Amino acid sequence: MTDIIYPRHAKTRMLQRGIRKTDIPQEDKARLYAALRSELNNLSVQNIRNTVAAAGFDVSQITAKAEARSGLGSRAEVMPAVDRLFGQMSESAQEIALRILAERLTGPNSELDASTQDILGRHGYQFVDGNFVPVQELDSREAQFIPPSAATEIGQAMSRLIEGDYSGAITSACGAVDLVSKPFMRIIIWAIRDTRRFKPR
Repeated sequence: MTDIIYPRHAKTRMLQRGIRKTDIPQEDKARLYAALRSELNNLSVQNIRNTVAAAGFDVSQITAKAEARSGLGSRAEVMPAVDRLFGQMSESAQEIALRILAERLTGPNSELDASTQDILGRHGYQFVDGNFVPVQELDSREAQFIPPSAATEIGQAMSRLIEGDYSGAITSACGAVDLVSKPFMRIIIWAIRDTRRFKPR
């Protein structure tokens, strides 16, 4: 499979965060495309065309009867053509297209960032620095640097987030922060006490 080429700064951020560039399993590509498609459908027809063009779709093949009237076509006509073009791509081209679609939908100027990450999370992924990262990998990455009890809380937070239990996710995340911060708070308290004990009178 053709390797995906990333900008140098994106690779650097991925290495700093401990995120590995991984190929998307073929069985997951259809699910990820369907998830991104649901958000893509919220764009205007012109923005849909521009976004899929950036992802490598041949928009000249997206024709619609309504083009004669509006020059763009309707979503009901355009989206099936987009689906057909994605299905005709090679596996490597599909992977590149998915990453670019996700980048466009989760970019800093995108109003669909939160909803796109939410729907991806429900399918077990998050899009981080140009990479589709399985949620369980996010958990295991953090687990290397925090106490086991806090890692368990983070795992529960991610699971609840995927299930849509936002209140429960926040509760678990706060629990993880509390577990990690307690040892440092004890050290700070001891340091303050020692400072007071030996403070010159």
